Amino acid sequence: MLATISGFSRLAILVSILLLTFLAGEHYAEAFSVQTTTAKVENTVNELLQQAPNYDPSPDDDFFRNFRTRVPPRIQYFLRASGVARFVVDTLTWVTAPPAILETQPTALTRFLHLSGLQGSLISKLVANRELESDMSQDLEPVIFQRLQYGNDRRQILDLIQCETEDHIDKNAVVSSKRLVLFVHGGAWGSGFPALYRIMASPFLKEKIDVAFLGYRTYPDGNVPDQADDIVESVWKLKQEGLIDSKTDITLMGHSSGSHIATMALLANPEFRQRIDSFVPMNGIYDVEKHYLHERTRGVERLSPMAAASVPSTKDSPYGQRSQSLREDWKSQSPTWLLRQPSKSTLMDSFPDTLIIHGQNDITVPMESSIRLWESLQSAANTQENSCRIDLEVLPEVDHVDVVTQIMFGGITRDTVLKWMLESESE
Repeated sequence: MLATISGFSRLAILVSILLLTFLAGEHYAEAFSVQTTTAKVENTVNELLQQAPNYDPSPDDDFFRNFRTRVPPRIQYFLRASGVARFVVDTLTWVTAPPAILETQPTALTRFLHLSGLQGSLISKLVANRELESDMSQDLEPVIFQRLQYGNDRRQILDLIQCETEDHIDKNAVVSSKRLVLFVHGGAWGSGFPALYRIMASPFLKEKIDVAFLGYRTYPDGNVPDQADDIVESVWKLKQEGLIDSKTDITLMGHSSGSHIATMALLANPEFRQRIDSFVPMNGIYDVEKHYLHERTRGVERLSPMAAASVPSTKDSPYGQRSQSLREDWKSQSPTWLLRQPSKSTLMDSFPDTLIIHGQNDITVPMESSIRLWESLQSAANTQENSCRIDLEVLPEVDHVDVVTQIMFGGITRDTVLKWMLESESE
């Protein structure tokens, strides 16, 4: 999300961060600098820089590089760990993203209200464009919207949008989906919310595919293993509520950091892996070490939650206790590294057919990330007698955000994903 913020909004970020830091007090920053062992982080960075690839700095990131240089590291780490950075990014996203979308897509608000089950409501009458709503009436499929809480944290929510069928005797009827897309949003492990992506449901609903948008614990409330667990728990909640059954065909789909935690959920949980029929990760991060170096080039590595969120707590660590090396911690949360280990054959047991998507023009996450995942999955799948299908599509002239907006409003990403899904269904 940081890469898409306008110049004015970036100034607002700086002012908000400085104000909140002042209000929080210097002693909080002091306390956190001890907890994060800044020297350990910087030593790891220096070690990694010796093998760093050459990333060309983008002028779009000049703001963050200047911020990184001028603000003390302990303050930057505090902003990340305290949740201040999450608050600022989430707020600015809500303030800037909807107007930007409406400027180019005037029907977006009508579609959003319809998909939220609010068409014809008082809110709809107050804010929707009546003329557009009338013109679109034939284009809007009848839907049932419901929100589920699958955990105690307020972010552990699931927004389910189902095609209305004859089985829906009333709005409260429980109907099992025949086919479902479970979408995991991005947001750099530390921000984002499912409502922002709701319009993505439209093309799938036209194909009679229901869609669920996952909300999960973002950093600092949850790390990568927590977020992967949330994905798993959301599916068990759908099953518990009778909204999916053993016959439901489930496509797990993620974007950016959502692709990363979705991949980790599949690799970490064999039972969950067996329940997913297909997987579509888009513009994802799959090697924490390498992406950390890219974030450093951009100037965001101290604000981005990735490095901190990718350190598992003691109970999650594959080593039984937290490793003494940040690099080992990061490797344990890197799918491409895990898939190169001797246990890779067991990780591929029941792995779903996969379409890896990446935009060629993505400067937030270089396309090398997806290419390496494809290579790792292909290599691991070749060790299995009944290997799954692993496809890669690098989309020309598509950037980090385009993959989402093109599914919403049309484009090569939507065409590629739907074609692959429908072909997989017919096989």
